[in-house]
Amino acid sequence: MPRFSATLVEPKTQKLLERYGITLRDVLNGPEALRQELAARSLSGELQAAFDVANKSLESNLATIREKLERLDRTLVEAAQTAGSKMRHQLDRLYTQAARAESQKGEVLGRHAETLSQALFPGRGLQEREVGGMSFLARYGLDFLHQLHDAMQTDCHDHQVLEL
Repeated sequence: MPRFSATLVEPKTQKLLERYGITLRDVLNGPEALRQELAARSLSGELQAAFDVANKSLESNLATIREKLERLDRTLVEAAQTAGSKMRHQLDRLYTQAARAESQKGEVLGRHAETLSQALFPGRGLQEREVGGMSFLARYGLDFLHQLHDAMQTDCHDHQVLEL
């Protein structure tokens, strides 16, 4: 019988994941990348909408330009694609800078990123390798064992993610 392997998601951690709309996969990228992701997701709705509108407008305008250039001179289409790629890059760069500024303003985001990383991917390793099961047993009592037994899927031999 293969060994049971799981990451346990405690209620406080689950609330943070839901608050920022992120998944366990996002946490695996490390605390700094997670901090950037949290900052990007916490940008004001107005600013986020402005970036969305700018992206859509850019794509629409580039498509129109490419279409007209193709009728004028097909050799210019590649130049238009290159120019469009550069414009997208600059807009993405500005978005990243705005997310970074938001991150620097919010120490809370940094603490949340660190909390999530330490809870779900401590020391950049699997939780089960870094956190002893006894710590969960001490926090949740003997009922924890029954809860764990009921939550685990015995027919699944892959790593599982279990919410407590």
